[in-house]
Amino acid sequence: MMKILRFVFTACVLASSVFAADSPKALLEQLYAAHQPWIHKDALEDDAALPHWFDAELVRLILADRHCKAPGWGVGNLDFDPILAAQDYGDHGLGDLRFRKLPNAGERWEASFLLFPGISDRRTKIVYRIVKEKGDWKIGDIEYHDGKVQTTLLHILAPKCE
Repeated sequence: MMKILRFVFTACVLASSVFAADSPKALLEQLYAAHQPWIHKDALEDDAALPHWFDAELVRLILADRHCKAPGWGVGNLDFDPILAAQDYGDHGLGDLRFRKLPNAGERWEASFLLFPGISDRRTKIVYRIVKEKGDWKIGDIEYHDGKVQTTLLHILAPKCE
């Protein structure tokens, strides 16, 4: 029994170190590498993986939204892919993915990319507010905008779902 517990503990420690990002940019690079739904890689699909990416408040709100949808195909608040800021995406992945730290904005990072490379030159831009939680970098909120902030993930998930 002790060997099994030791094995499980070691596996958990190793798994957490694989996900631990040493910088906000590394967190975003890991997220976009893990989240490629066009090849059936969805970093947000597994409830247990959410705490690797998001702070406790966003995890709680995402899970509450999923719980609302699950029982009777209820309508939740989140009806798009929050990492891609879209319901649809190209079959061949993102184009020209870039990350940059926004000046004079704390740990706010912009991810920009072509959602439909080769078809459209329109760049999608998303701003991540990155926070430290228990020593690890996490996403504290995501801003969706075209020039000015239109909404945030916290704002979308805050109302109780129907």
